[in-house]
Amino acid sequence: MANLPPAVLHGDLQEGEHSWRPSQILLDNVEGQDKINLCQVFKYDTAFGSKSLGGELILPKDVYEPSFDYHKSLVKRINEAAMQEDTQIKVIKTEKVGERYNVYIGCKYSTSYRDKIAYQGKENANSKAADLYKDNIRVDRLVDKDAANRHHGRSEAKRTYTQLPPSGKKCPFRFLLVLIPGKHWYIRFTEKSKGCHNHKRIPISEQNRPLSSFSKEELKQAARFSQLTHSGAAVTLTQELTGAKVTAAQLDYNRKKVEGRNPNRAPKTQAEELIQYLKVQVDDRKMRYVALFHEVSSTTLLACDKYELRKKALNIAQDKYGHRSPEISDPEPDPQLEAQPVTIYAETQDENGNTSKKALKLKTTKDLLGLGEAMVAILMDQAEDEVRRQQMIGKKVVLAVFWCREDERKMFEMYPEVMMVDVTMGTNNQGRPLFVTCCIGPEMQIFSPCNCKNPVGSQ
Repeated sequence: MANLPPAVLHGDLQEGEHSWRPSQILLDNVEGQDKINLCQVFKYDTAFGSKSLGGELILPKDVYEPSFDYHKSLVKRINEAAMQEDTQIKVIKTEKVGERYNVYIGCKYSTSYRDKIAYQGKENANSKAADLYKDNIRVDRLVDKDAANRHHGRSEAKRTYTQLPPSGKKCPFRFLLVLIPGKHWYIRFTEKSKGCHNHKRIPISEQNRPLSSFSKEELKQAARFSQLTHSGAAVTLTQELTGAKVTAAQLDYNRKKVEGRNPNRAPKTQAEELIQYLKVQVDDRKMRYVALFHEVSSTTLLACDKYELRKKALNIAQDKYGHRSPEISDPEPDPQLEAQPVTIYAETQDENGNTSKKALKLKTTKDLLGLGEAMVAILMDQAEDEVRRQQMIGKKVVLAVFWCREDERKMFEMYPEVMMVDVTMGTNNQGRPLFVTCCIGPEMQIFSPCNCKNPVGSQ
């Protein structure tokens, strides 16, 4: 391993100059027999070909289950063996031919990031369209549109970084894995040239590895690192543990998967982060909380519209008559709004982890307009987009959260004197208010037993 050339950037592949072949790829065999060397399938000269001579390397069915559902596990075992020789493999494609299944396997550099498309010929190599702009003149895009290149731009890679080589420098290392269902797996003998790599040999410790190549224990420990430290430290600790190169994005994906969350789901909102944090604190018997939820309905959106109309009317009255109309005054009853009352829920969790919910129906126009005001602030840009507003129907929205620490709650029972109440704005992205109480304890100690925040987002 010490004589290996230094690592190179992924994609810096040179055909022929760095040709090498793995000496052996050892697969498990039945107990009491030597391991199977996969490299022996590369035995034919190119001049003879594989179809004329035939031959196959049969894998014992007692070790490798002869079922297509097992093919991912089999490929993983082959990849683990190949990594001992600084080779990572992947499935290129699978197909069913009659009753048999063919699994085409190759080096991870055996596929290209920019394959040629049939309808792209040399005539499209350079664009024939005229410049879109001239000095102080914008040329009509329809002019000479039939002579423009419509495909060349799409064929180029949109990514600035890729691990895959260009189409002309793909690695030739590949072999065919065939399944006869219920009988056995076998690897068909092939040419010697398909057992060679055409890129520099990079030690496996310096190659990016997929998460599927790690064991379950390693993935759990890596998720633990991500939970307890920042991304940079988690990457370093995981590399020390596994001896493999990983990225911060891989560890973030793994942490979400281990926690049982959908890795492809959008990031949590501030409301969800706060609720999740409070639940952990309740489990540790450090805090209590009460959260107000509401499930968006068509009546909710109607209340938003009514609130916006009333707000505009009050502003017009202020501009017209020169005095400010009190917005907190009781509005006139609205039959359309009161026809379908809505419900908000109060969720509490005590120190024993028991969760309880209470429902409160909003029936009066004043209460419904108050809910509309809160929802306009929460939905923000959705309030102006009719399509996005309709998509919010049925979603659970956090209206407000109240929490207190156990030690400060007990101190408040002994010293129930409130010194100050403060409401601050701009505590989150949407500027929702944070309500805080300040009390004086023993020896003039200031503590805050009550905190209430109106976080933004749906859950």
